[in-house]
Amino acid sequence: MYCYPKIIYLLILLPLLFGCHTHTINHLDNVKDNQKNITRLNLSYQNLTEIPAIVFEMENLKVLNLNSNKITKIPPEIGKLIHLEKLILSNNKIVDIADEIGYLKALKKLSLRTNKISQLPASIGDLKRLEILKIGFNQLVELPDEIKNLENLTQLYAEYNRLEFLPNELGSLNLTDLFINQNNLKTLPNSFYELSSLIRLNISNAGNAITLKNEICKLRRIEQLTIDFNTLTFAPRCLEIRARSNPRFSITIN
Repeated sequence: MYCYPKIIYLLILLPLLFGCHTHTINHLDNVKDNQKNITRLNLSYQNLTEIPAIVFEMENLKVLNLNSNKITKIPPEIGKLIHLEKLILSNNKIVDIADEIGYLKALKKLSLRTNKISQLPASIGDLKRLEILKIGFNQLVELPDEIKNLENLTQLYAEYNRLEFLPNELGSLNLTDLFINQNNLKTLPNSFYELSSLIRLNISNAGNAITLKNEICKLRRIEQLTIDFNTLTFAPRCLEIRARSNPRFSITIN
């Protein structure tokens, strides 16, 4: 006699009976006295003006989504979430970021897009496991030199800021994606041409004074280059040749 329906039913029921909380919690009312077992929390679109204190009691939290609220700061208590792997705080009103964000040693993705951030703390360089950093659409004038310490960083999105300079040792990173379009860059550091792992690069309107040196021809892994017409006009001819001869290489002019 076949019992497949009963087996399937038990597989669905068992996690509920034994209190497995690997699913995402979407409201604090669902937390109650069980905050230490929560691993994923989604509080996006909740009209929050600050990160609720109870969140910092969720010591096993791995994913925290606070997208699209009205949060103005990341407080020192953020350092308690040492198991956090993904932190999304985009589309808020953040001005201040506590140094304790550097305690999040397990963090792999950090999204701070579309806020009012004018400065990143130097402790951002302590996030050794960070792979993706999204800081576009802010008010950043510079990036901390400590960003060079992000040895696992592969994707850096810093578009639509007020950046005037990039860290001198940017080239020590293993970036595959770099978006620095729509900034006020006065020049590119020499180490920029050492980003040999780059696949996608957007420098469209990165700065009126930006010119590309012949060394960009060494970045042979680039497949997608987005550039503005003025910068392209004075770009090395190797880009034009590559666009014609390499089907995997494309140039988009904005």
